[in-house]
This record gives sequence, structure tokens and C-alpha cells, in this order.
Amino acid sequence: MIEKRYRFEALDALRGLAILMMVFSANIPFEGALPGWMYHAQVPPPLHQFQPDLPGITWVDLVFPFFLFCMGAAIPFSFGGKIEKGYRGRLMGRDLLIRFGGLALFAIVSQHARPWVMNVDEGAQWPLALLAMIGMVLLFASPSSGWWSRHRQLMRIIGLLILIALFGALHYFDRVTFRLQRFDIIIMVLANNALAGALLYLLHRKYKQTLWISFALLCAFFLSGR
Repeated sequence: MIEKRYRFEALDALRGLAILMMVFSANIPFEGALPGWMYHAQVPPPLHQFQPDLPGITWVDLVFPFFLFCMGAAIPFSFGGKIEKGYRGRLMGRDLLIRFGGLALFAIVSQHARPWVMNVDEGAQWPLALLAMIGMVLLFASPSSGWWSRHRQLMRIIGLLILIALFGALHYFDRVTFRLQRFDIIIMVLANNALAGALLYLLHRKYKQTLWISFALLCAFFLSGR
């Protein structure tokens, strides 16, 4: 009997909307092309210079918290289902490390793959960036059915080899200095939150009283910054 997997479509829809809005907010034209509420409240048009004395937020400031909420809300469904299937100890730890490592690796690779980071001729920047994108798709994509799903490990190996060859050559010829300290800050924040959120969920699931301890530590953290 084939086990039917259910999706929380409302959560998927909100997550998809948050991703779409994050992409859109990163490509908004400047020079006063749009009204002020389309930009960060502290960088209003037409000059778009940071003004910390301006209060308020706009929709641009909300899309990332939306995605963080969706990621956190999905943790109980994902790990709770695995626990019900019998995942314990080592398997859960392996899954946590794979999730965190995948996001952290994506944050590092995607930052190095950006055209303006590569010290190459202008005509070669975008083709090399597209090649890196192909490698990332092969490495990180995880379709649930079809030919790709049946050969997932092969596709990941091909993607990893493409990225190693590309960045190895660029690093060797001093076109890109590959450093672990260079990463996309947004994706790295997501990686850290995914790891911390999963650990807190697993801890609270086993020890119910840790929820209040976690809440107290969180309050202490925010109060210490005031």
C-alpha cells in the first residue's frame, strides 16, 4: 500500500508568495520610479539614501519575516512526521546536518556565483554565472517524481562536479577567491534559523518545560540589547 503524503497547501502558498515578493523586492528600480511605499521606509525616493531617523516599515521589510514564519511553522510537520515514522537519534541528527549544510553551502556558492563577484571579462560573467546556476540546480533540486527523482544521486554528483570544476578553475586563475567567509547573509540566516528551530522543537517535544526556558532566554536576549 502506497502511503499518501499530504501537503499543507496554505503554508506552501504563503511560502511561495513570500519567495515571489523577496525576488520582486530585490529588483525594484530606483531613481524615484515607484512611490515611496514600494521601498524601505528608511531609504525613500528619489535619493534612496539611508535615513535612520525615519520611522516605520513597508512591505519590503515584511517579506523576509513571512518566509521565516513559514519555515518555522513547517518544522513540526516535517520532523514530527519523521519521528512518527520511527526516526530517532542518529537519523534525526543526520537529517538536521544535511538540511543545515545544504542551506549553508547554497549561501556560499550562490554568493560566489554572482556575475559581479567574478573577476572575468564582462562578456564571460553571465555565461559562467548561468553555468554555476545549472550546477546548483542539479545539486540542490529535489523533485518528488519522474526520471530526475529516480536518478537524484547521479544528478547531484554531476552538479557538484560542475561547481568544483568551475570554482576550482576560477580560483586557480585568480578570477574568484573562494572563501567560506563570503556568503549570502539572508540564506545563511535561514540556515541558522532552520538548525536552531529544529533543535528547539526536538528539545521541547521531549521536555515540555523547555518551552518556557527558551522563551525566557529569548526575552533576556532582546532585553540585553536595549
